[in-house]
Amino acid sequence: MDNIPPESKEQKTRLTPKQQRFVAALASGQYTAKDALVEAGYKPTTEVSRARMASELLAHPKIQNALTETIKGCYPNVDERLAHRLVRVLDDEQNHPSVQLKAAELLIKLFGWAAPTKHATVAVKSEFKLPEE
Repeated sequence: MDNIPPESKEQKTRLTPKQQRFVAALASGQYTAKDALVEAGYKPTTEVSRARMASELLAHPKIQNALTETIKGCYPNVDERLAHRLVRVLDDEQNHPSVQLKAAELLIKLFGWAAPTKHATVAVKSEFKLPEE
């Protein structure tokens, strides 16, 4: 069925050396995405192209996965720590309601609590009958 040799599959999922340096620079926390781009060896010609290239790299699924794995490797309890912090923000009544709402939204995203965006279709069997009144 799948005639792609295993080494070719691995090459498709592997990051280039520049992409690896970009991920490492960004995960270090010392650089913005635009600065990590330059640190990794990319050479954008203008500030606009620098922003565009950084945005494109951040949108790349392989880079997103590598960045997630790198951060989780450096900070194994990041999800738990973030959740505790967000709950504290949410529970603190001194925070503005918009700040509390943003904390709630981030918790929902973090744990995947969001409701599906499309309505489910329910199929009803023909033998189902409503009780008579």
